[in-house]
Amino acid sequence: MASNNKFRVLIVDDVAETRENVRKLLQFEADVEVVGVASTGREGIKISQEVEPDVILMDINMPDMDGIAATEAIRQKNSFVQVVILSVQGDSNYLRRAMQAGASDFLTKPPTGDELITAIRRAGTMAHQEKAKGGASAAAVTRSGLPSVPSISSSQGKVIVVYSPKGGVGCTTLAVNLGMVLHNDETRTAIVDGNLQFGDVALFINEQGKNTILDLTSIADELDPEIVGDVMLKHDASGVHVLAAPSRPEQAESVSGGEFLKTLQYLRRLYAYVIVDTPSLLTDVVLSSIDE
Repeated sequence: MASNNKFRVLIVDDVAETRENVRKLLQFEADVEVVGVASTGREGIKISQEVEPDVILMDINMPDMDGIAATEAIRQKNSFVQVVILSVQGDSNYLRRAMQAGASDFLTKPPTGDELITAIRRAGTMAHQEKAKGGASAAAVTRSGLPSVPSISSSQGKVIVVYSPKGGVGCTTLAVNLGMVLHNDETRTAIVDGNLQFGDVALFINEQGKNTILDLTSIADELDPEIVGDVMLKHDASGVHVLAAPSRPEQAESVSGGEFLKTLQYLRRLYAYVIVDTPSLLTDVVLSSIDE
């Protein structure tokens, strides 16, 4: 692969052993090039301006400046670069703060090699796409006082996939809590129940309606804001919108990965954040969510 097509990575971590272990892991990936390392948040800001990485692997806890503050400073200067936050703490408050600072992904330390490389490739692809389209913001920002029907934004919202290979670890709880803390008048948030067989996001927030994701995926090429507004459930207490799973498990087979992806892509035009709660199995729907 030509050098200019590689994903340029900067590693920022105050532990020398961690920096070296990550660097060694990535040297075997033909499409990844480590262009720098930094031991502090401030050093990370300085080096990022010098080497212009596509992706920064950013530790969250560092002595001089935490990774969230460093991420915000870097993203203010360069909207192309994508930051993957790494933290030993995986609670929703850290995840919310990271996303608000402009991070594109959040991994709990220590991630597996596959998790890390997948996150780098996903973030690197986003960086290349942002550069190609001239730096259009990856976060859709809407104005306060909007009517109940979502409006189309010229920019794209951020998709956050909540996934664990092990079931019963609280993914739905995290997805719902994250949606509630991210949502406000300026960052409208939707939660998509991607567990098509046994999804219970609607039950979790104690909201029930007659419409489900089937009402959107079945017409994925014909969506408009009014249709989406009619289908989405609204959680009265928080204002978050929810796209519920099918009412019967066998209906999951009616949704293809392609239809699900098209629906997500449209929702990104209406919401600043689209959070996808997924099952532990790597179905076509889960894979399409991760690709997005």
